Amino acid sequence: QPAGAPVQVPPRPAPAPTAPARAAPPDISSRPRAPLPLPLPALASGVAPETVPARPAAQATALAAAKAPVRFTVQVRPFGTVQLDGGPASPEALARHDLEALPGPHELRVSCPELCDEVVHKVALGSADGQVLLLGARARAARLSFDYQPRDAQVTVLGDQRSAAESLATPFVVSGAVGPRKLEHEVAWEISRPGFVPQRGVAVLRPGEPRVLRGILVPEQATASGGGPSR
Repeated sequence: QPAGAPVQVPPRPAPAPTAPARAAPPDISSRPRAPLPLPLPALASGVAPETVPARPAAQATALAAAKAPVRFTVQVRPFGTVQLDGGPASPEALARHDLEALPGPHELRVSCPELCDEVVHKVALGSADGQVLLLGARARAARLSFDYQPRDAQVTVLGDQRSAAESLATPFVVSGAVGPRKLEHEVAWEISRPGFVPQRGVAVLRPGEPRVLRGILVPEQATASGGGPSR
């Protein structure tokens, strides 16, 4: 390069372009999160969701009828008071009672003042009016004794046997079935002793009352000689 010539300085290369600075990601830790939806139950393949069928009109009518009281009749043999489900007893002892209650199971108690033991009947009412229930009363037990001579004569009542003297101390207890035609007891009896003519009869007893039968057995020898039993 000649002396005194201007020195040429080569141009500097342009700086490489730089990428713009990225903004910092927003802080989402403090933001409220929406609740996640609850998972749906899985259904087996080919199974449709359960649906509640509509009640038919006949079923709805039957349900309504079951909630309505029904009128029914209680016929008591021979007669008595009736108590429904622990309520008050009917004011009179009758052979027929007209009542009202809801369909379903119920408890009826049949009795009568001073004459009957209480009988509990379990019944079930349907949903129709006009039902008739046939129930029975039971007469109270009666006591039967024998004031007979000789005292050691054996008395038999309903298969039970004891002497006439024992029957005075421990009377025979006579009870009846539920639903008799009349509130009374009819019981057959027999009294006997070797060497004497036996006696037999039927005693009619009032419910709850004692009764004493009196008599004398006649010796067989007196009968053979023409004498009869004393009256």
